[in-house]
Amino acid sequence: MGKKYRNPPLVEAICEFRLTQNTHWDLMIPGLFYEGVKNEFPHREQRSVQELQLIQGPQGIRQELRVSERALLFSPDRKLVIQLGPHILVVNALKPYPTWEGFKPRIEMAWKKLQEIMDVQGLERIGLRYINRIELPQKEEIRLSDSFVCYLIAPPRPS
Repeated sequence: MGKKYRNPPLVEAICEFRLTQNTHWDLMIPGLFYEGVKNEFPHREQRSVQELQLIQGPQGIRQELRVSERALLFSPDRKLVIQLGPHILVVNALKPYPTWEGFKPRIEMAWKKLQEIMDVQGLERIGLRYINRIELPQKEEIRLSDSFVCYLIAPPRPS
């Protein structure tokens, strides 16, 4: 068990699975998935998601904008979210973070449920990210040593 913070900085934890393009996807998958998780994730929404991808090629870097639809499934308190879209599964835990012991079973459940309803050919990427927001007191002068054990020291500004 780790240290408990009075004001924990973690605002969101994200586990993302990117499926290979040869994994078959169709519009029935989100509905089948929802049927399997609706007891834990009863609230559902649909959203358009825009992703900007930078691709390095022989002519240099090019940008590609992709728009896709995602099903968002929420826990009753809306603190846990499963996002499901073409070739992507994302599990989000919002503040307050339920600890790894609380988050990991939701990730495993979502991944197993997806494998039950479709034949996953492979993964391009798995990512685990934690987003922190550190709020410092509103003061005239902020000294990082008042809030942190480890921090960077910037050189003084030239006059």
